Amino acid sequence: MPQVVELVWFHMKPDESEKKIGQVLECIRGKLLSTLGLEALYYGIGTTIPQGFVGMNIVKIWSSADAQRAYFESPNDYEYEIAKEIIDASDPSRQPNSVSFIPESCDHLFRALASDVTLLSCIWLPAAADKTAFQAHRMEVLGDDVDLENFGTSAVSAWSVPDSMHPLIGETDGFLTFYASANVKDAEAIASKDKQILSRLEMFSQVYDQQYACFSKMM
Repeated sequence: MPQVVELVWFHMKPDESEKKIGQVLECIRGKLLSTLGLEALYYGIGTTIPQGFVGMNIVKIWSSADAQRAYFESPNDYEYEIAKEIIDASDPSRQPNSVSFIPESCDHLFRALASDVTLLSCIWLPAAADKTAFQAHRMEVLGDDVDLENFGTSAVSAWSVPDSMHPLIGETDGFLTFYASANVKDAEAIASKDKQILSRLEMFSQVYDQQYACFSKMM
């Protein structure tokens, strides 16, 4: 079965100490290490574009959709409970969220996660959208400004995880985009241009918050 990529986002309290964040991450890592079907775990302190919210990204690579679903069907509130101390949940828009994808390939994603700066985003498309034509146009417009060796995008099946962090929105189609960059300005420029393309085409339903972060592998 294909690998599953899960993105978890926690908005962090302003000026939270690095020491406290490190303690929380180590505790989450310890709890997840023995989870069946979890193949890799990454974390990064990220910033959303264009809102500028600072938060913690956790990227989980699962061996299969069945393995991930089994995890979420078991008691697993500890992940949110552990992170509560550093989460800013003062506004409904800042609640923790989790979204999962079955990508065509993880190769570009792994390369992006190993880079200095990683840009992650997901584009939801209406069911009737011509995904091939959409992607061809998007890559043509982005081509001049994007190092395609460092740019990966996959047509994906996606779903929100039906756990306590985020309500189920159902399965849908879209693109998971990941971009490896040497600096934040490049990532911001790509994100800005991407959103301009999408709004002009008027054929997308939602852009999952674009985030840039420097990631470290936890397992």
